[in-house]
Amino acid sequence: MTYSMEEKFEKYWGDNERANLLLYVAVILDPRYNLKPMVHCLNLTYEHELGNELSKKVEATLRRLYEEYKSNASIVEDEIGQSSNQVADERMEDLIVPFGESTKHLYADDASEKKTEVDRYLMEACEKQGGDFKVLDWWKGNSTRYKVLALIAKDI
Repeated sequence: MTYSMEEKFEKYWGDNERANLLLYVAVILDPRYNLKPMVHCLNLTYEHELGNELSKKVEATLRRLYEEYKSNASIVEDEIGQSSNQVADERMEDLIVPFGESTKHLYADDASEKKTEVDRYLMEACEKQGGDFKVLDWWKGNSTRYKVLALIAKDI
């Protein structure tokens, strides 16, 4: 019996080339675990180099899913730095312009500062484990912050 269990494990989980990456994406989309704990578990399960390689594939899969959903869902994502603060910046410029040249360059967003939903979600701290945590309720409550990722979490 042990041999047949090991054979099945190897068939579905043993070779990371054949692993279903959506299972790992589902783990990332559980806010109690996110990416870092999953990478740690992969490094414990597989050799360190293999675990890192698999975690990069999983993250790339999540990003590809995000781009696909974003293009299909016609959702315009709010990027960090593109908010009501721009209105305030423009008003501030109106006040400052009489004292000198245009100040738009002072308020210009640096492209490296813009983060996608995926980047913001992966940077967040994990939710506390235990209790009566419901993943889909969390995504429903945070669907305004993570519009596209909430759709992915609902479908996965």
